[in-house]
Amino acid sequence: MLPSNPEAARFYSEGLTKLRSFDSLTARDLLQKAIAVDPNFSLAHSALASAWSGLGYDAKAKEEGKKAFDLSSNLGPEERLWVEGQDRETDKEWDKAVEVYRALFHSFPDNIDYGLRLANAQNSADKPKDALSTVKSCAGTLWREWLDQDAAADCWRELLSTYGTASAASDAGPSCHSLAARQRRLGKLGEAPGCWSCWS
Repeated sequence: MLPSNPEAARFYSEGLTKLRSFDSLTARDLLQKAIAVDPNFSLAHSALASAWSGLGYDAKAKEEGKKAFDLSSNLGPEERLWVEGQDRETDKEWDKAVEVYRALFHSFPDNIDYGLRLANAQNSADKPKDALSTVKSCAGTLWREWLDQDAAADCWRELLSTYGTASAASDAGPSCHSLAARQRRLGKLGEAPGCWSCWS
């Protein structure tokens, strides 16, 4: 839900675009401007938490995630769950994040961001087989995403080190390849091993 103030909405939209192209620093600045215009804009606080996390400021990310969650009562059910999931991530409450993202992905199976967030939370909760299963369930849509060869190679290396054989890695196939590409676009490489990480 975008705010009624068009300036806050513009800064938020531009901030999200920068987050998705790995520019967390510019995203942070834009999202802070959105919040300056509308301090109660929950989704901007949530996106700012992702920007702080991408810059390595975990305490600031946690603080913004909590603000987003506290301000989320005026959001619809889907957006509230999204904000809660991100808040659970910044608090590293991985089992709770899994529950939230599973509910979102179950309700909106065509939303790949929800599936990727679920896979990331599952992997962070030491459930890599569940994460792989989630990724495989996204395979059809993910395969149609833009692919990045370097990220795919990183993803294959992670699968091989995790599962030990090429045949196990090949079970992930195109979905893993695309997930790696998507995480590169979303600026989350390095926050979790291999292909499991995804953005905000």
